[in-house]
Amino acid sequence: MPCISCARPGGPICEPCRTRLRSVPDRVLGDVVATATWAHSGPARSLVHRLKYDGVTAPADLAAAEGRVPDDVIALVPVPRVSARTVSYGVDPANAFARALGARLGLPVVRCLSAPAWSRRRAGRRRRPAPPRFRMAGDPIPRAVVVDDVITSGATVEAAAALVGAHRAVAITMAPGVKSRGGTGLPHTMRGRDVD
Repeated sequence: MPCISCARPGGPICEPCRTRLRSVPDRVLGDVVATATWAHSGPARSLVHRLKYDGVTAPADLAAAEGRVPDDVIALVPVPRVSARTVSYGVDPANAFARALGARLGLPVVRCLSAPAWSRRRAGRRRRPAPPRFRMAGDPIPRAVVVDDVITSGATVEAAAALVGAHRAVAITMAPGVKSRGGTGLPHTMRGRDVD
């Protein structure tokens, strides 16, 4: 089986790629503490791209095996992809990651956020873009974690978390250059710290 990052033998991820996956410290983004499985570089960046643009869901499973959420969380809320891109690429990456993480940790996935049918592409923008216009169905879930595939500027998870009433976010990758606003990360007990 080929590696899903580099296509060399030794999948789902070969040992050279696995050794190049880097952790990233938690970040405080406004009122949200953001945690990611890996830094958004090297093989991790390739894994996210395979998920987002090729519809390969194995990266979500790999990230979920190492994903961390606070112990007191009661639900995972995926950040929805705009429907035009979900149709184009055949996958909603945050939902795929949330389902894999929920299955591993025994947490329900609550799809209470909806995204517009279309919006401008946000990934890779240097300036902090305006957050997407999500809608929330139902009551806030303060002890939920907002789940996304990648955190770049942090605007998306902040907007989603504000609607959900959550103060935590988790992603597959987080850009190493994401700046902490209001601190360096809060100490907290995490569920699922060890790799299964």
